[in-house]
Amino acid sequence: MITTLGKPESGAAEDIRIRHMQPDDAGSVTGLMREVYGETCPRRSVYDQVLLQKKVAGGELRSAIAEGPKGTVIGYGALSAYYGYPEIGLLGSLAVTPASRGRGIGGMLTRHLVSSGRTAGYFALTAGTFTSHPFSRKAIEREGFIPTAILFESQPQAISFMGITRATGQRESVVFYSRILAPKEYGYQYLPERHRRIIGDICRDLGVFISATETGYFPVGGPSAIEYMFNQETGAGLIWLRKAGYDYNEVLAMSVRMLRSAGAQVLRLHLNLNDPGSPSVVTAAERLGFVFAGILPAKDGLVLLMQDPREIAIDREQLCMGQNLAGQRLLAYIGSQIEGTCETAQSPRDT
Repeated sequence: MITTLGKPESGAAEDIRIRHMQPDDAGSVTGLMREVYGETCPRRSVYDQVLLQKKVAGGELRSAIAEGPKGTVIGYGALSAYYGYPEIGLLGSLAVTPASRGRGIGGMLTRHLVSSGRTAGYFALTAGTFTSHPFSRKAIEREGFIPTAILFESQPQAISFMGITRATGQRESVVFYSRILAPKEYGYQYLPERHRRIIGDICRDLGVFISATETGYFPVGGPSAIEYMFNQETGAGLIWLRKAGYDYNEVLAMSVRMLRSAGAQVLRLHLNLNDPGSPSVVTAAERLGFVFAGILPAKDGLVLLMQDPREIAIDREQLCMGQNLAGQRLLAYIGSQIEGTCETAQSPRDT
């Protein structure tokens, strides 16, 4: 068990204890999440005490909790595998009771989860932070995480944070902040030419070194390997094109149709940039309306994220990247691809 005592940040109380969550803590965590989110947290398992117990007991969640001096749970954070990439740890559900904010608890929880991620053997970590929630963004930035992807309106509109923000007039956008746990040099990556520069910028920020070919190759050698799912909690359709084959156009269009018919409000596409066919798939995806959203560092290569923003109308007053220059650069680049959002992307506001 990892336990943190003391004051790791200025102003943090000395009597806060950070430790691994145990199955018996599930009831306290569900109460905390209701205090912080009401009933609006998109990860519905945090409200189900029995399910939460099973996830913790089975090792699916490596969660952390913060205890006050009387053993009361005053903070929570979760670590699990990122969808479709078990070598990437996903930090999320960071919550601190309103009465305990301003004491550095978010940073303490984050450091505990990073240590837990190392123990679990994750290659890299990524954290999804809401653009309307500046405190979680600042906590993760202080721990050396770099913005590597932005997903516009990828979470339900109903999300609110008690004492910070209420539900907005649009779906909630998410910034993925990533951190590799050891320097990495990849083999050949097949970068789409038009996005080569921004990918290189993100890799330099991350400390990832790549050998990139000038062009990709037309996919050959059999059919494509594709997976897709509809996440009913968030309303998002997720696609993983594991390998581009001769039929990449047809299977990609088919997965989009299936997810839209299932009710997906937004779509997210994952492409492996160590696949020589990936630049051709990017071109095909852009013909279908997808745009570049960023990258994630996986063990064997970069994962390119694309999103379909056709139903998105972004309100610049509800996007905040603060003074993070890497985040502002990424936001401007993604926004420049979406008709009518260039001004929004160039004028983020911290709230």
